[in-house]
Amino acid sequence: MLIADLTMVSLMTHGWIEGWAGPKPSWMADPLAQWALGVGGVVLFVLLFRSGLRMEATGRFMAKTRATLLRLLALIVLLLAIPFLTARIFASPILSSPAWIADYWLVITIAAVGFGLLVITLRWLARIRALAILGALASGLVATVAAVLPWALAILVICWVGTFAWMEYLRHALAGDEDEGGRMVLGLVGFFAVLIAAVVFYWLPGAISPHRPYRQLLSRCFAVMRTSSNEVAAAVKPEEIALSSLKPSYDQVAYPELVICAAANVSDTGAAPAGSNVLPLVIDSRWVMVGTDRRQRIPVEQMERLKSPSKRRFGVAPQPTLSVASAIAIAGAAVSPAMGRHSIPHLRSMLASLNVRLGVWLPNPMSPQAREDVAEGKSAQFDVGSNHLVMEMVGAHKSTARIVYASDGGHYENLGIVELMRRRCNVIWAIDASADPRGRASSLAQSIMIAESEIGCLIDIDLDVFALNERNRPRTTSVTGTITYPAHEGLPPATLHVLKLGVSDDHSPVIREYERQDPGFPLHATIQQVYSAERFEAYRRLGYETATLLVKNLPAPPEAGSEEIANRFQG
Repeated sequence: MLIADLTMVSLMTHGWIEGWAGPKPSWMADPLAQWALGVGGVVLFVLLFRSGLRMEATGRFMAKTRATLLRLLALIVLLLAIPFLTARIFASPILSSPAWIADYWLVITIAAVGFGLLVITLRWLARIRALAILGALASGLVATVAAVLPWALAILVICWVGTFAWMEYLRHALAGDEDEGGRMVLGLVGFFAVLIAAVVFYWLPGAISPHRPYRQLLSRCFAVMRTSSNEVAAAVKPEEIALSSLKPSYDQVAYPELVICAAANVSDTGAAPAGSNVLPLVIDSRWVMVGTDRRQRIPVEQMERLKSPSKRRFGVAPQPTLSVASAIAIAGAAVSPAMGRHSIPHLRSMLASLNVRLGVWLPNPMSPQAREDVAEGKSAQFDVGSNHLVMEMVGAHKSTARIVYASDGGHYENLGIVELMRRRCNVIWAIDASADPRGRASSLAQSIMIAESEIGCLIDIDLDVFALNERNRPRTTSVTGTITYPAHEGLPPATLHVLKLGVSDDHSPVIREYERQDPGFPLHATIQQVYSAERFEAYRRLGYETATLLVKNLPAPPEAGSEEIANRFQG
């Protein structure tokens, strides 16, 4: 709505100048000067009215004002260039409008000034404690006006500009100058193109992205409830499963705890290991935490109460910012402008501008201000706009910012075993479904290096078992290794079981035949979201057979009491 405000006040300024009957300097007749005065007026209007109303209640008026001024600066340059870019085809008729139009704008200007004075008066009345009742009424009126006025101004501007351009086209067409009328229509199309582009640029990053359909597809496939031993009900809605509802009962140990590993993209020097630009983002049923500092975390229940302001703008019912489905979708957001260790700088701007992002912006647990805002339920502080789109394009992700860009956990560590080792688990099962070239275990090798360099844990495991044999298949798809925790902790060695996605000679003939029919199996890209029934069954059966091959010869695991398991999850 900033474009609507700028255009409206600029036109008002022109009408006021043209309708002024008294003496006026010659420079005021210059269209460029009129637009400059109008832009100056709208800057004051925005600072005193829109940004003040929006941020006054939060106590961070100046911080938001700086962001508003940056947006205004870009829009001012754009609007001042319109008369020259269109070669005075579209903007000039407005700037040199007939006298009767100027008179109307003079009336509107007086009304706008009067309304502005009323708003300022109501704002100050709302601050007077002695007039508590009047102040409450004033606050409600101001809030209502602030919500309605921008859209009303936008509609008025669009309708007026469209009607004026159409009338100009008819006037030129009736006079026989159809070329001039055609240029008018071309200018109108250009104006609306700029308007739509600006609106999309301002609202697109937070409201529209592939994350939502990606989340829905994952939910349709996996978020199902079994009604009996042989029947499965329809998929549940993604927002219906709250993370906090999965909190395990440590007294009875009814089920294990779900730990979702994603990645938080940061670009500050020293915020992340050199060259990685990423920190672990861990989501479980109790906390959302970035990094390893337990003081830098946000309770999940507070995150669930936080609503998404970007969706409200498009008239969609607000949904929880974080749920089980959205957290799992974030953990699998492989395609994104920011991809941690795997970022591609020369493609970053293109992916961001094309809105190719499976990741999302979340409140940053590393920011004390963000933790405070989440606790107070201030959803508006986490809105996503054009400044975040620019941050994606240039790769500027501050670790101290109020929101952080979350993406695929593989952008930090692809298997999730490092986080489990941080929790000092004694038996870890890792399913390696990464797109490593056949016969290689690059993701597992990277996990081994991260575990040693960042948390001081050593992994002893044979990676050569995944090498290809003479039939171009891995010798096996599963292997068991040993984890050694830091000596000063006095913990016994842990066991690591790894299941590698692949087809070996030990798999059934059905799986081997399907591999021959589908050369991409089992390494299809993330972009292939629609599976046939045959392909889905092939993947299901491959996972079942791979796990069976590993566990059939394993000894029975030692039993652990509820107290021991509970201690592993404390903190």
